[in-house]
Amino acid sequence: MKWRRIVPIVVVVLAALLVNAWSIPPSDVPDPLASVGRQVQDSGQVLSEEYLDLIDSLCRELQRVTQAQMAVVTVDNLNGEPVEDYAETLFQQWGIGDTDRDDGLLILFSRDDRKVRLEVGYGLEPAINDARAGRMLRDIATPKFKQGYYGQGLYLLAVAVADHVTRASGQPYDFTLPDPLPPERILSSSSAASSSAIALPYPTALLIYTALLLGFSGLTTIIFLLRFHAYRARAAKVHLSKKYLFGVPALSVLGMAGFIGLIMLYDKGIIGFFIMFFTFLVTIPLQWLLRQKMLAKAEAYTPDCARCHRPMRLIGEEEDNQFLTREEIAEENVLGMDYEFWACDACNRQERFNVRLDGADRCKQCRRYTLLHHEQIITKATTKRKGKKKVTSTCANPLCAYVHTRFVTIPRVSSSSSGSSRSGFSSSGGGSWGGGSSGGGGASGSW
Repeated sequence: MKWRRIVPIVVVVLAALLVNAWSIPPSDVPDPLASVGRQVQDSGQVLSEEYLDLIDSLCRELQRVTQAQMAVVTVDNLNGEPVEDYAETLFQQWGIGDTDRDDGLLILFSRDDRKVRLEVGYGLEPAINDARAGRMLRDIATPKFKQGYYGQGLYLLAVAVADHVTRASGQPYDFTLPDPLPPERILSSSSAASSSAIALPYPTALLIYTALLLGFSGLTTIIFLLRFHAYRARAAKVHLSKKYLFGVPALSVLGMAGFIGLIMLYDKGIIGFFIMFFTFLVTIPLQWLLRQKMLAKAEAYTPDCARCHRPMRLIGEEEDNQFLTREEIAEENVLGMDYEFWACDACNRQERFNVRLDGADRCKQCRRYTLLHHEQIITKATTKRKGKKKVTSTCANPLCAYVHTRFVTIPRVSSSSSGSSRSGFSSSGGGSWGGGSSGGGGASGSW
């Protein structure tokens, strides 16, 4: 029925709207060059028009003189991620700097987290090493941020960075500062209240957190049970039950629990972290017990005949092959599909179920679920260079000879402590950036 397909989509959309009401993940931060044609993105709404123009002009002048690209980005918060991870994700996602020189720079400012990050492309690390980047943040930016002068702090930091880069390139440039500096932007009431909005009294925060967790947990479990009982095929019930703990329902509950707990309870000290830990400690075993119960029920399931309503008999795997084509047998062999046959001994009626599995993808040529992928590393990625791998897609259908080979670029291994989370992004940037990538260098600060 259509409603069974619509309900999960509505749940995902509502969850996405709830998350976006609090934060913006790095993948959703607009690329300023592609969207508005400038190198400044003020998602945190802390910059006045004067500072937007000043910083953008500075970035363009730096690129004209040295070809290095610099982006300045503000966000309301970091979506629960470390500032280093968030900055490197943006850097790799957009591809700041030239693809060969890796001469990109990114200044990331998080208003509510009170954190700032200067991310430096590998090619510029000799000019701005980690120690120098840390000093610039400590001596220039954070003192201004502590006073609430966000525009001044970001502009003066960008000027200092540009000055070091031009001097190191042998082309020193006189970046004349306006006198006096422009006024700061007056933060809107929604921006000013965003930090206090999550600083709820502990009982209230705990009550809301518990209610939302139970609501999401109950809703995802109900969707799972509705789907389970809607399936008439045993293989479909078994497949759904096996995916429950590690699929969308469970992970959405755990992810939402961790996210809401981080937002509402992060300022409650050890109590907030204990509650989040207790949530996972209780939720996982409960979901595991439900999974095991439903899996046992699925494996013992027998459908009733649609004609005489008596229990049907499952036709064995070897016996049911006589009803399948060579292509369908190939789909079963690679776990792309499961074809299930049931017989009613009372009225001699047979019923066939086609169950989609996850073992193989759909072949573009024969349209059968027999496409398998094999990866071969050609060049390993290091902290200094990108790698390359060969992906060969082969169709296991004996009546199809489809083979496709493609080469995929592997991003450089980050030298930061948590650089492994960037593997999902290609280093070729979009918009008008040059396709550069970050070596993980730079520094972070807070105020």
